[in-house]
Amino acid sequence: PETRSALKKAVDRIVSISQVHDILAHQSGEDIDWEILLDKLCDLSVRSLGGGGIRLERIRAQGPVILSSDKAVHLSIAVNELIHNAIGHGLEGQEQGILRVEDRVEGDSLHIIIQNNGELLPEGFGKKSYGLGLQIVTTLVELELRGTFCFVNEGDRVSAKITCPLKEDR
Repeated sequence: PETRSALKKAVDRIVSISQVHDILAHQSGEDIDWEILLDKLCDLSVRSLGGGGIRLERIRAQGPVILSSDKAVHLSIAVNELIHNAIGHGLEGQEQGILRVEDRVEGDSLHIIIQNNGELLPEGFGKKSYGLGLQIVTTLVELELRGTFCFVNEGDRVSAKITCPLKEDR
């Protein structure tokens, strides 16, 4: 059972990355419309993992968010992993659940918040508790995007938060 579970998680991760690649392949050029990409990621994830019992609340930035293709790839892999975690872990076993995905621009930074109303994080949950998926998210956000990532309980919801600069500084 442990091997089967590990293989399923690996296959799910590969399928997620292939979905990201497929979405990106349909946008041409170096600049990617993040709003379109995030909408498609949310839709694919809810349809493939939700089983009909998840209500998606999508809160969009006020205007277009255009990212370089490199930034969009790293960010979409991280966000896709967090959406899958919210559905697969946070809302696991619930007949009805809420997945809220918000993005907004504040100053020179992009903020992404992924929330679910499932089981709250246990006390003491932190980076030492992260499995492979969250380690990948942390690496992508902190090293590749030069941003920050955290998990917090907020009221009756669990929030995963990414903040990263909009412009490349390399």
